[in-house]
Amino acid sequence: MDRNSQTTDDHVENESEFVHPHQIITRYLLSKVPSARMAIVGPNDWNLLMNENDVGLPSTSEIIRRLDLFYRIAYDEDTQVVSLEPKDDPPAGSVNDTVETTEQSSASPTE
Repeated sequence: MDRNSQTTDDHVENESEFVHPHQIITRYLLSKVPSARMAIVGPNDWNLLMNENDVGLPSTSEIIRRLDLFYRIAYDEDTQVVSLEPKDDPPAGSVNDTVETTEQSSASPTE
């Protein structure tokens, strides 16, 4: 992974290209902890962020939003490794419940 790849919370170089959630999370972690030399991301880290209601891959910003809801960033200064740890107090329910609630609350009321 090229540390110099430009990444922000809402943008990966070209969102029309397929970017695996693993890459999104790795880039995000390395951007959050610039002193890290390595990011460790396992399949369960990104798999748990997927939702049964997702029609396709969620956007980069949605993956990061879900990541921030359910995980905290852990950094080991000795090894300079950044990783994810589940939050002790994640929102109630599953990612499916959280996504549905967010989508409903962001929908504009119809008159």
